[in-house]
Amino acid sequence: EAKTLKAQKALAQRDKELRELASEMSGREEEMVSIEAALAQESDQNKRQSEKLEREMSHISKHTSKLEKQKREMEKWKARAEQVSEREEALKEKERRVQEAE
Repeated sequence: EAKTLKAQKALAQRDKELRELASEMSGREEEMVSIEAALAQESDQNKRQSEKLEREMSHISKHTSKLEKQKREMEKWKARAEQVSEREEALKEKERRVQEAE
């Protein structure tokens, strides 16, 4: 009978330890679920942010292309204006020589 009582106490102790372990594991499982949910939320947020940045980069790229095109166009007009200015100077010089020759 003493052996039975001792065995029952040992079983009760092990049962208690197993319940505590099961409770601890349940708590950890809940914690893992919570962490997974937080990670999923963060991942979604990062994805939305990434998509927003991609749209902004696309807009910036298009705007940059427009500005570069305008810059090239302005450089062409500047070169034309310089040519016109040089021709005007040449004509003025010619006129001056003609007047000096007269």
